[in-house]
Amino acid sequence: MKVDGGEFIRKNARRPGAAQRRDPPAPNNKAELVDEDELLEFVRSAIGSVWTVELLVLLHRGPERAWPAKALVADLRASTRVVADSLAALELAGLVTMDDAGQYRYRPASPGIDRTVGDLVDLYARKPMTVVNTILSSPTNKIQTFADAFRFRK
Repeated sequence: MKVDGGEFIRKNARRPGAAQRRDPPAPNNKAELVDEDELLEFVRSAIGSVWTVELLVLLHRGPERAWPAKALVADLRASTRVVADSLAALELAGLVTMDDAGQYRYRPASPGIDRTVGDLVDLYARKPMTVVNTILSSPTNKIQTFADAFRFRK
């Protein structure tokens, strides 16, 4: 095993050249543990879509890189509208900033938020369906507005 960026990497010993598997590091004490429920609550409050999670993961991976919106659209293979909406949500949550040239970069508002996002990225890598199901089961204003349009009025 070797350490890479704070993560333990174990190579598959059975097949030479096999992809590496990343396991989370064992915490030193319980104070370092972030409760999964707290992470999922962060997802419910700050992340509105799976696209937003994917964008956050991409930006988190290279915080030193400034991204033009067109590059994010191309890298995610998403629509301009989806990326624009996701960037707006991440800016509102204090996770992304736009510079004077109109380029975006991951820049969390505090070190605590940065740790939370790091834990979310790890959770998404280990349990993607847990994160996706949390997003899909969270009510949003758009869905509520659409549903309300079909309510009968007295």
